[in-house]
Amino acid sequence: MSFAAADLEFHKVLLDAADNPLVLGIYELMNGALRRVREQTTRRTIGDASAVGVRRDVYAAAASGDASAAVEAMNRHFDNTDRYVSEVIGLMTSAPRAGESTAGA
Repeated sequence: MSFAAADLEFHKVLLDAADNPLVLGIYELMNGALRRVREQTTRRTIGDASAVGVRRDVYAAAASGDASAAVEAMNRHFDNTDRYVSEVIGLMTSAPRAGESTAGA
């Protein structure tokens, strides 16, 4: 299984375990709308030990039922995601669009 496929499965398992239809609906809406950004952020997380480590921490906390550790780990996960998304959006907005010339810029 690729990292990207495992990451999607990881999120699905967490969302199913949360048993919160509202959160699941928001996630599905955002995931569809941000597919291109998600593809790029997943590429950035491959090989990033902190990305894998924080997912392990989230899993361990959820599996043990330790809500405060799960919240802390999810906050670290969100911080990482924020960093990756900011990097990708920065690259996407600074890259020339198809058909645009960078001459004279």
